[in-house]
Amino acid sequence: MQQIIYSVAQLNRAVQRSICEHVGMRGLVLVRGEIGSLRISGSGNGRPLVFFNLHDGDEALSCVSFGRQLDQVLTCDRQTGEVFSPPRTIEDVFVNERKVICEGMLGTYTRRGQSLFQLSVHSITDCGAGDRLARFRQLRDKLQRLGYFAVERKRPLPENPTSIALVTSPTGAVIHDFLRTIEDRGLGLRIKLFPVRVQGDDAGPEIASAVQAAGHDPASQVIVLIRGGGSEEDLACFNDECLAKAIFESPVPVLTGIGHEVDMSLADFTADVSASTPTKAAQVLLSPRVEIARGLARTGMDLAKAFAALLARHESALAATEAMLRAVSPRTRWQQGCRDVDDLAARLIQTGTRLLRSQEDELRQLTLAAGRALTTRVQLTESELDSLAMRLARRGLFHLDNKSGQLEACRKSLERAGRDFVQAMAASLETTSLQLEAASPLKPLQRGFALIRNEEGRLIRSAGSVQQGETVHLVVADGSIEAVVSQSRLAEQEA
Repeated sequence: MQQIIYSVAQLNRAVQRSICEHVGMRGLVLVRGEIGSLRISGSGNGRPLVFFNLHDGDEALSCVSFGRQLDQVLTCDRQTGEVFSPPRTIEDVFVNERKVICEGMLGTYTRRGQSLFQLSVHSITDCGAGDRLARFRQLRDKLQRLGYFAVERKRPLPENPTSIALVTSPTGAVIHDFLRTIEDRGLGLRIKLFPVRVQGDDAGPEIASAVQAAGHDPASQVIVLIRGGGSEEDLACFNDECLAKAIFESPVPVLTGIGHEVDMSLADFTADVSASTPTKAAQVLLSPRVEIARGLARTGMDLAKAFAALLARHESALAATEAMLRAVSPRTRWQQGCRDVDDLAARLIQTGTRLLRSQEDELRQLTLAAGRALTTRVQLTESELDSLAMRLARRGLFHLDNKSGQLEACRKSLERAGRDFVQAMAASLETTSLQLEAASPLKPLQRGFALIRNEEGRLIRSAGSVQQGETVHLVVADGSIEAVVSQSRLAEQEA
């Protein structure tokens, strides 16, 4: 086999091809290490170049990032999938002694006449941030399954509330920015501060307790949780599970304004409304008084127009109703009735006159006919009466003779029956009188007996029905005697 003689450049390219074929995936490798020997310089076109070493014990790997590769490092993290808008600064990403995972292309370069290899970095992931991100994603997925982030459970904020529960640090600048923003907003406001720490390992449970206390305050209409910007470590307390649970269970709506626009936490996901910044939270919660005044003015104008339109409609309806009522009013109906009565009276007079004349003619004719018929009838009746009178005289004499004999016989029979009835009634009356006299209760009184009555008038039939000292009345034949019982004895006791 013939030995190949390489030039330095050829050898560097051969090493580059070998690295691409056998190291990583098409030259892309992931390297874990600690940033050191950081140096930032500018290129000829004014864009920065970042040089640093990745240390692993006593060994080091030379790294560089510039141009489009540096832009990728600052705008996204290829390992976690995060996109940063606006882009991160170089100082945020490249920090000495920070443990990172670098993704890049391994290649060769020449420095001071020597051939070296280095890693051209495309992406940097903070190892600590990666662990936090994994925990964050795990907790986020858990809370999402529990419905903490469901849109349908989120409540709207009250419009321009008058009582706010503010959960934040009392010493930070963010509370002053918030108060300064709401100075010319809303329609009078009562703010109750629930002071908490907004950074540190114990801050999450402390904030959760404050949110619970604010939710149980009967004066709270809305809870506002705000915090200024900071690093991921500073904002980690807002990813606490107990804080998300407190927001989820809050009986009143919760508004969050945590960090900058790019910062999102589990508290933001769980809150009913999440603003990008604390200032934006104040703007979302309260409307400027100028806009409220303009809105009130517009509402007043709309109300005036609506009232004018309503008044016009009612006026037209009233006019139509008035015309209808005028048409059916009692006066109109009375006037029309008067006219109808006058017409009917005139027609009645005319008809009555015609009828009267016709009736007069008929009456005149009937009078003449009746006179003639009456004369004829009287003549016939007179002749009939004469005939009947003669017949009645003859028949009356015959019946009178017969009835006289019958009347005399009846008179005698009636006299006999009356005498017999009177005699029978007299005998019966005498018998009844004797019976009544024998049964009279007064009869024994004439023989010396007496009737005894108590004070209530009831008869006393037994010696046991009276008591000693009781007043009794004795009824005798010719009057009554009043006595007082001194002693009463029963017949059996005497025996």
